[in-house]
Amino acid sequence: MAVAAALNVTEPASSGIGGDVFCLYYDAATKSIRGLNGSGRAPAALTLSRARSDLSMPDEPVANAPLDGEGGIPMTHVHAVTVPGAAAAWVDVLETFGSGKIGLAGALEEGIRLAEEGAPISLMSSVMWAQEVEHLKAASPNYAEFLKGGTRAPKEGEIVRMPHLAETFRELVRHGKKGFYEGRVAQAIVDVIKFRGGVMELEDLRSHGKAGSEIVQPVFMDYGGHRLWECTPNGQGLVALMALGILDNLQKEGIVPDFGKGKECHWKHNSAEYLHMLIEVLRIAFSDGKHWIADPNVVKVPTEGLIDKVGFGG
Repeated sequence: MAVAAALNVTEPASSGIGGDVFCLYYDAATKSIRGLNGSGRAPAALTLSRARSDLSMPDEPVANAPLDGEGGIPMTHVHAVTVPGAAAAWVDVLETFGSGKIGLAGALEEGIRLAEEGAPISLMSSVMWAQEVEHLKAASPNYAEFLKGGTRAPKEGEIVRMPHLAETFRELVRHGKKGFYEGRVAQAIVDVIKFRGGVMELEDLRSHGKAGSEIVQPVFMDYGGHRLWECTPNGQGLVALMALGILDNLQKEGIVPDFGKGKECHWKHNSAEYLHMLIEVLRIAFSDGKHWIADPNVVKVPTEGLIDKVGFGG
C-alpha cells in the first residue's frame, strides 16, 4: 500500500488513488489466503440504455470516443470512469489485514513526502507519460499538475511535484474514507466528470465509501507443482488461471512440451515456438475473460467452470 501511494507520483500510469485495488493476503498463522475486492462501482445513473445512447455518437473527440469495434466502452470515454475504489481499499486493507503496528498516516507518509517535495522520474515512466499527454489534456481542465509547464510530460530524471495529491492523501489520513468520498475531494471528482458529460453524483461516492471493499474467497489453479491464487470476478485474475489450465492440458496431452524438463525440452525460453504457444493460449483466455468476467452481484459468472481443467479437455 505504501508503495502504491508512492507510485502515484513516480509512476502514475501504474498506480493511482483514482483507480482500483485487488488484494491477496496470506495469513501465516492460519496458512490461508483471503482476498479483497477494492474496485469501484459504476454510477447509479449509468444505465445500459444511457451508455448505448451516449456511445453511439460518431463525431465525438478523443476524450469521448464512440463505442469501440468490439462493443466495449473506450478507455478514453467518461463512462469508463467508475467510482475510485483505491482510497477505500487502502483503509479497508489496514483495518482487515493490518497488524495495527502501522496506521494510515504511516502508510501514506512517504507518498505525501514525494508528492510535496518531488521525485525524479524514471525513463520507463517518462515514456509512458509522453504517450498520454493528449489524453491528459482532454481528460480534465486540471491536467496541468501532471505536465511540466502544463504542456509536456516530464523527461527522465526531471523532478515532479504534486502538491494537490499530497493534500488529498492528507484528507484521507485526517478523515478516513469520508475525506475522499465526501466533501472537497468528492465534489472535485463529480465536477470534472460532469464537465465531460458523465453522470456520477456525490451519492455514488458517498455510497461506495460507506459500503467499502468486499472480502472475497480467492480461487486457484495447480500448475507445475505450484498453486497460483487470484481474486474472483469482477477482477481479471481468472484470465491467468484459464491460460495455465489450457497450457497444462496441452502439455499433458503431449501437444506442447513440458517446460520444466530443462535440457529435455527443445522449446527454449523466448524461442518462436515458446512465444507463439503462450500468445495463443493467452488470446483464448483473454477472449473467454472478456465474454464471461463481469460483476457477480449483477450477473452470474461461471467462475468454477472457467477454471475447471475438465472443461479444457483434460
